[in-house]
Amino acid sequence: MNFLKGFWQRLTRWFSRGKPLPPWPAFSVDTIVQEFRLLEQARSLASLGLPAFHAKAPTSIELEVVRYLEAARDQVQRQVASEQERVDQSIRQLHAHVYDVESGLLGSDFERRAQLIFNEQKSWLDKLARQARSRLSELQKFRRTHQLEREAHYPEGAGLFFRYAVLLLLVVGEGVFNANFFAEGLSSGLLGGFFYAATLAALNVGVCFVLGYAGVRHIHHVQLANRLLGVFSLLFALAFTLLMALSIGHLRDAILHESATPTRDAFYALLANPLGLDDLVAWVLGLVTVGFGLGALIDGHGIDDAYPGYGPLARRCHAAVDEFEDEFEEVRASLEDLRQENIVSLDQEVLRVHGQLKQFRLWLDEKKAIHQRGLQSLQDSETALYACLRLFRAENERHRKDALRPAYFDTLPTLRGVTLDKPNEDTLEKAYQDMVERLREMETTLPERRAQVYALFDRHLEELNPLLPAIHAQQEEGW
Repeated sequence: MNFLKGFWQRLTRWFSRGKPLPPWPAFSVDTIVQEFRLLEQARSLASLGLPAFHAKAPTSIELEVVRYLEAARDQVQRQVASEQERVDQSIRQLHAHVYDVESGLLGSDFERRAQLIFNEQKSWLDKLARQARSRLSELQKFRRTHQLEREAHYPEGAGLFFRYAVLLLLVVGEGVFNANFFAEGLSSGLLGGFFYAATLAALNVGVCFVLGYAGVRHIHHVQLANRLLGVFSLLFALAFTLLMALSIGHLRDAILHESATPTRDAFYALLANPLGLDDLVAWVLGLVTVGFGLGALIDGHGIDDAYPGYGPLARRCHAAVDEFEDEFEEVRASLEDLRQENIVSLDQEVLRVHGQLKQFRLWLDEKKAIHQRGLQSLQDSETALYACLRLFRAENERHRKDALRPAYFDTLPTLRGVTLDKPNEDTLEKAYQDMVERLREMETTLPERRAQVYALFDRHLEELNPLLPAIHAQQEEGW
């Protein structure tokens, strides 16, 4: 848009240009003498005894020189008037543009544009703020009810991924470790052993992980019933992993004895004599199973905050606050960009007036110089008239045969008077001083106008951020 506007202005100026001004007349004596052939004319007239000694009026050639100089003086007058009008027009435009930016205009522009951003984002931010305050209140109520004074601790990002990776590693590790032992008594070999081992490992690790996450963490609960549930879950998990260990041991014994129904025989053996394992490898399998079960139990316990319900609630609260803060930061960034743009505009305004003031002085001096040049040209025209006619008459006297000097040679014709308008220096100087005072006022009030922009920025931030007091209070209490 700015490019098109500038292009249109240049195009308009190009078509609106008038004819170029002619050059200033040059009152060169040699040029005038050669152009009118004054010396040749003087000798020619002298040979004829002209002008007569009793003549009282100048010759035609002298009058031609007078008319030429008078026309040149008129051109000087027009040239001075035209160039002064050009300078006056530039001064008028500059003087008008000086007041384009009033002292409060930029601050009002910031207020208007900031209000647009405020109106567009206020309702959405209010909604996010209400959600965040609701989550904060819910979290604070939960902490008071459950007597919690610490922040919720739970793995996030890479830590959470690591926890689930450990769970998968426990299943695969136990399955691979037990596969070789099961394979010794199976006709399907290592593949069949891995199937047995992986199935039992998944059952062992999965149940212990779920109990660790959903049950054992209730040990930390403030209510006695929940604590008892946690203790029961812990005992049940230990009993389950021990049962799985003994079951795996008896199952391996049954497989080694090439039982037709190894699972049923292992079940009856477990009921009849739980610790009756007659193979060292079976005991090793049992211990490995217990170890992996305990690892899964610990992993499930640490997958979230140790206090039941605290981690999910804290995450929801953090998510609501983060969503509000992200949206608020976007609005804040927009306001900061707008503020910085306005501050730069304030500085550029002062610099622009500095440049205009300098240009005003240059045009003021140029207008004075144009007037002085016009006066000098008029004086040069009178000097040229005197010199040219003296040369003509002296040449005529030298070549006259009658030695009679015309009487009118003692007088010179007078050029028609030309008046040059004197520049309105007092008015222009007053306008220049007004610009100086305006610039001084702008520089004096610049810190105040900057402070006004910053104050407007801070006010909008306060209006856009009703959640800050709640967040600060929550930070003082600790999450």
